Amino acid sequence: LLYMAVDGLVILLIGYFLLTRLIVRPLIEIGRGTRRVWMGDYSKPVARGGIGEIGDLTRDFNAMVRQLRAHRQELEGQVQRLQTANEEIATAQATLIRTEKLATVGRLGTGMAHEIGNPLAAVLGYVELLREGEIAPRTASDLLARTQAGVSREDA
Repeated sequence: LLYMAVDGLVILLIGYFLLTRLIVRPLIEIGRGTRRVWMGDYSKPVARGGIGEIGDLTRDFNAMVRQLRAHRQELEGQVQRLQTANEEIATAQATLIRTEKLATVGRLGTGMAHEIGNPLAAVLGYVELLREGEIAPRTASDLLARTQAGVSREDA
């Protein structure tokens, strides 16, 4: 009876040791690895351990972590390219706004020159006709009235 009890205790201790070493520890390591991945740490793989399905699970978990790390690096590269593109778009937009402002100022200046230039051209033409002096007094009076209207921006 004592021999059976000692054998049972030895078998129990060996079973506990093997169960812990081959199943429980690898599962705990996979759990820790899962938490590390969840926190964003892809650097440390889970230590290979266990036999059969537990070993396969450990190997597949490490392969998944490597693939996640590669995808994350690819995404970070894409984010960097998008940020660069956004900066270029912002620069182009600022340049476009500045160009539009300059074009608006140019159109304003052109309009003002046109508004000033047309009446001045008419006034200069009337003055030239009056200077020649070959115009009848009635026509000269009419030209002076038109000149005054052009200068004061009244319709002639």
